[in-house]
Amino acid sequence: MANYSKQMAVASTAAISVLIAGAGAQNQDAELVNDTADMADIEPAGIEPADAAFNEVDDPIWPVVSGIDPAADRILRNWSDYLAGAPAFTVVLEIAEDVLLPHGQMIQYGKVSEVTVQRPGSLHARGRGEERRVNLIIHDGRCTLIDLDANIYAIMDVPTLLDDAIDRIVERYGLNVPTADIVSQDPYASVIGAVDYGYVVGRASVDGVDCHHLGFAQETIDWQVWIQAGPKPLLRKLVITYKTETGWPQYTARFSEWDLAPVLSRHHFEYEPPADADQVDFLPNQPSQRVEIDQ
Repeated sequence: MANYSKQMAVASTAAISVLIAGAGAQNQDAELVNDTADMADIEPAGIEPADAAFNEVDDPIWPVVSGIDPAADRILRNWSDYLAGAPAFTVVLEIAEDVLLPHGQMIQYGKVSEVTVQRPGSLHARGRGEERRVNLIIHDGRCTLIDLDANIYAIMDVPTLLDDAIDRIVERYGLNVPTADIVSQDPYASVIGAVDYGYVVGRASVDGVDCHHLGFAQETIDWQVWIQAGPKPLLRKLVITYKTETGWPQYTARFSEWDLAPVLSRHHFEYEPPADADQVDFLPNQPSQRVEIDQ
């Protein structure tokens, strides 16, 4: 573990990646605390299932020079509308990320992240993996980043709306949040802005779930999503390829245990630091080499 010198080098270690894993993974022996009911793929009464016919497409359409295929656009919008209709949700991410080591070998790190969102302004993400355990809490205009193994934490003021809070974290501290788009109030608008072209690759199974496989290209990244077919268009897999980095490394996330009607305790977004924990500072202005889907 690096010497923090009373400062949390969150950009260089990508600690905020607990949302979706930046470089480096977490301690596999960590135990995740789950305040939610053990319910997979549950939707609240207020969310209407998507129109199954609307979510179906014909044969795959391969990419053209520019533009977004209407079928791909329709599936992406359907996913966005369905997720945005949930006032709260929980999901588990299984993440694999390629990291190029100084001697030239590409290594894949893995982690598991458990994410809880309560709109409009609360998020709690817990991560564990191969190197450390990091938790992130955004709630009531405050962002708290906790490194459990180093027994340190950092706090910063952020806007009260979750979209604005994440924008502040990314812009001011240069942190890499590849799947921040899933917690956006409008996921479609968050991901589509910089897309050069997009198309339907075909149909595929992800962990036994029938999905639409879509491909999109931007100037510096390519990204693919697998969205569940049928009346519950949930995101099941995401792959980002970083085209400007040596070796074109990839970031992969599999999404499971979706719950669109979580039962959350009133303490779910609270953090009480241990008496022996040290509060440190975020290091500003250390931009990440990688970009988000919407950049």
